[in-house]
Amino acid sequence: MKRMKRKNKVSISYIIGVALLIFALTVATSAYYTSGNDRIGIFPQELGGLKLVLYVDGADAINEVERLHMGGVSPENAYIAQYSSDFDNVRFWISIVENAQVAQQQVDLMIEGMKKTTMFSQPVKLTIDETAVYSTEDNDGKFHYFFAKDNMVVWLSTENPDVEHQKQLVKRSIEEIGI
Repeated sequence: MKRMKRKNKVSISYIIGVALLIFALTVATSAYYTSGNDRIGIFPQELGGLKLVLYVDGADAINEVERLHMGGVSPENAYIAQYSSDFDNVRFWISIVENAQVAQQQVDLMIEGMKKTTMFSQPVKLTIDETAVYSTEDNDGKFHYFFAKDNMVVWLSTENPDVEHQKQLVKRSIEEIGI
């Protein structure tokens, strides 16, 4: 009989230990996700008061980026995200290319391509956080910004006409989006 009681005590101790371990892991995971580190891929869950509502990566994102450029680009990888709030809807298209030089070449090609179309206004160069950023507006009244960051080509579109909001959004993008 003494052996049975001891086995039951070990079993109860084991169960309590496992339960405490599960509890500790749950608390640690919760602390991690509420500490601002909550990301999906290269995107934060929240960006300047906007919530991430769409995320696409891999082959689907690559195909979409290639379609938008009519086959003129071949990224190694791509990401698409959409953020929304009551005051704005923002969409990102990000291409991952070989290196920073290729990323800048892609931006330069976009600038040249935009000079040949009436879909967009002529790009205007801005400097935000020491990054050369180009802005343009399309025929539907959406505002677009694009730039090279390391080996990424970033394009974002926003519906909010507030220029200061747009610049803050680009600044946050430069700081917070990345691999």
